[in-house]
This record gives sequence, C-alpha cells and structure tokens, in this order.
Amino acid sequence: MVGLWYLALGVAGFVVSSQGMGADTSRGFWVFGTSTMLNLGYLLMGVVALTATRSNRTLHAFGWLSFLAFLGFFVYGIFAATVSSLGNVANVRIANVVMYGVTAAVGLFLMLMPYSEDRRAP
Repeated sequence: MVGLWYLALGVAGFVVSSQGMGADTSRGFWVFGTSTMLNLGYLLMGVVALTATRSNRTLHAFGWLSFLAFLGFFVYGIFAATVSSLGNVANVRIANVVMYGVTAAVGLFLMLMPYSEDRRAP
C-alpha cells in the first residue's frame, strides 16, 4: 500500500502541477506540496517499496530504510514547513510532514515485525 500511494502521488504531482523548486502555494496536489524533487523522490520510494515486497527479508530491510529516511524527512519538514519558507526548497507542507511521520511509523512496524526466513511476504 505504501508503494502504490507514493507512486500515485509522484505521478499526480507531475501531472497536475508545474515543476520547480522552492516554497510556492500554487504548486500542489490536494493538500500536499509538490516539486520536481518531491515527485522524483515519491516515484523512487514507490518503486523501492513495491520491490521490497518480494520477500520478508527485503521487507524488513525496507522497514529500516523507510524508518530512518522518513524520520529525517519528518524532522526536516517540521522546520521547513513551520519556521521559515527560505529553507523550504522542496515545497513541503504540513500534510507532507504528517505523511512522512506516518511512513516512518510504518517503517518502524516493518522493522520490528518478526518474520521467518522461508516465508514470502503477503
């Protein structure tokens, strides 16, 4: 589900908004801010997430990767969206920050979830 969500958000960001960088309230999709950098990142995240469903081992590794990466994006987003628009080069909005926090929590769940070596991911 995470992979499909990020793929859809990345494609929609390219389709509905003009491309560019920096804080701009006119560039967005639904409640999310969009930029070229964010859209490329979302597409990459979607592909990695879908690839990680091949086995429990790769899903566990994806949990580590997504937890650490999105925890960092969450912290960056808090400062970028609330403190000053000068540091908001990716056009991050509060909705993006909440999404990053939820994705980090999903990554933490996947990271801590027990798995067996011989079973495939659902």
